[in-house]
Amino acid sequence: MAVFASNEINRSRQNEFDLIKALTIILMIWTHVYENLSTGFEPSFSHFNAYWRGCLFGASTFMFCMGIGMVYTRSSSTRDFFNRGIHIFFTAILLNFFRVVLSGTITGRYIYDPFSATYLILSVGSDILYFAGMAFLLMALLRKIGLKYRHILIVAAALSALAYFLEGTDSQNFFLNQAMGFLWGNSSESYFPLFNWFIFVAAGCVFGKAYLHIADKAKFHRVCFPVGLVITVAYLLVCTNVDQNIFLQFDGNLYLGHRMLPDAVMTILANIWVMSLFYYIGKAIPEKAMPFLTHPSKHINQYYCVSWFVIMVAYFALFYENMLDSDASVLKTWSIVLAITIATILIYNKWLKSGFSAFFEKHRAFWVVFVIIVTLGASLYGYYLCDGLYPTFINDYDPW
Repeated sequence: MAVFASNEINRSRQNEFDLIKALTIILMIWTHVYENLSTGFEPSFSHFNAYWRGCLFGASTFMFCMGIGMVYTRSSSTRDFFNRGIHIFFTAILLNFFRVVLSGTITGRYIYDPFSATYLILSVGSDILYFAGMAFLLMALLRKIGLKYRHILIVAAALSALAYFLEGTDSQNFFLNQAMGFLWGNSSESYFPLFNWFIFVAAGCVFGKAYLHIADKAKFHRVCFPVGLVITVAYLLVCTNVDQNIFLQFDGNLYLGHRMLPDAVMTILANIWVMSLFYYIGKAIPEKAMPFLTHPSKHINQYYCVSWFVIMVAYFALFYENMLDSDASVLKTWSIVLAITIATILIYNKWLKSGFSAFFEKHRAFWVVFVIIVTLGASLYGYYLCDGLYPTFINDYDPW
């Protein structure tokens, strides 16, 4: 049997994609606990997860899977992508409202420790959800003008190359920098700028389109797995043992947020390999266990947003002046955050979702305007307190 068929074969949900997304979000929560609630101690398992695993199989994996999802979804019209982009972009604003504005307010941190309120400026900081929203909007535009996924991948590679020349462009104004930082890397809170990272979504679309036509998945992965493993190991060996200036994502914090084209290409190949790995893992797992194991994948935005809010409340209430300093304490806190996140999501979806949805849909315009105004107002207040010194991930949130 040929590996590929002319017609679509794998239109149903693919366990390998759901499993890798589920594991990645669980590990990402561990990363966020380590980065936000600990002293950042190293070497440690937590540092390995956040730095090495996170560079290869972290945000890039989400974005790659996002591209696959764009191909597999039944809601794939230009209008669907546009509406989805608007919804996710507002979700990103709402997330910043909860994790930056509300968390420090309800814990009283901003009130009895006025200096901590300088972090309110980060309520306009970019995030992977902002990226996701803009990626859907850009995809809607590119599909509207008639580009196929392979052409979109070329556009994405060109944007990634362009980001190299725009890197660090500075206007001397934080808010203008922040607007530019949504598109390319600069000195603002510029996590996952669109130009640098859209290539992962585009590559996921191309891979997903090809995956639909695989007639013999076993034969495909028998080739993909060993070839991908060799490429991934070779890439890591070059990054860690060869003095070069091409692959730089492991050289500093900057490249965790501002991925450049050479590293992006190799990370895409590594993510294709990990898809093969999870194809074999999925075959070894009983089908009855899949709904439980893939639950995070099917509620990925909820896991992301709820866990962030729990982490930031814990930060302001418990760990602001007493950071974790061991793997054991990080792993314990991670398990507690994860348990609270899962419980919150289960309770919300079972008993609260319909009521909340009905209420907020009825007053949607008011709440959208309210959240945007309060978030922008909080960032302006933080800007006033910062006195020209802005906390961002590039200065490790400590410019003072």
